[in-house]
Amino acid sequence: MNFISPEMVLYLLLTGSVVGFLSGLLGIGGGVILIPTLLWLLSGCGIDDQVLTHVVFGTSLAVGTGTALSSSTAHRKRVMISKETVLLLALGSITGAQIGGYAAHLLSGKILQIGFGILLLFISYLLLRPVNDGHDPASMLGGNLVLVGVGLIVGSVSAVIGTGGAILSTTILVLFLKYPMHRTVGITASMMVFTAASGALSYIFNGGNLPNLPPYSFGYVNLYLTLTLVTASTVTAKLGVRLAHKLDPRPLQQALGIFLLIIAVKILSSNLLT
Repeated sequence: MNFISPEMVLYLLLTGSVVGFLSGLLGIGGGVILIPTLLWLLSGCGIDDQVLTHVVFGTSLAVGTGTALSSSTAHRKRVMISKETVLLLALGSITGAQIGGYAAHLLSGKILQIGFGILLLFISYLLLRPVNDGHDPASMLGGNLVLVGVGLIVGSVSAVIGTGGAILSTTILVLFLKYPMHRTVGITASMMVFTAASGALSYIFNGGNLPNLPPYSFGYVNLYLTLTLVTASTVTAKLGVRLAHKLDPRPLQQALGIFLLIIAVKILSSNLLT
């Protein structure tokens, strides 16, 4: 398949639609679907293997910026979101994303894919485990420095492996800081606007003007891929948020958990056994 072709555009629009919908519905961040799909779609397009994974990760963060913005806007219309909490998390995540983006530039594509595979195993476990949303807002823990520290961790991890910030921040806030799930999803979506944007800028800066990048690339972020994917994802993210407040997402979470487990095993086996 050619890198720029009607067929590729169709695949990208379909992928963006699924990514946006799942981001809005489950609050997991669409990169867990986007990254393996792009690696598969672009593997036969003649892109240099030395930069393929970095371009996919950088583009995933750029797409995540638009998707998170759409999702967070929809969440703010339905639930009260603490601006102070979001800003404290964002303060740490912006810094962490710069650190993570630089670290990713120094690592090989194979190492990045192994890290992504490990993340998918973790996410699949979280999606398949029983859910406890019994926390009372009065039981929430964590001062300002704790929230900044959480943001720093989330930003660093999400930038290194191109995604994962949403599910990681949700896990920390719910399991360790006792935030109610219905509040956490909106907070996470708002924070990820800053995290993903900072990470994408880091990938742009660290990718520079390498000669082996695909057409329409700014560093490791590809503008053609980003715009095509965001066109669809920003629309379906709002639809996902609407359904999240009306439906029980648990059956879809379990199905997605099984799917991601299969993808994780495939990615890890292909990189560790070769």
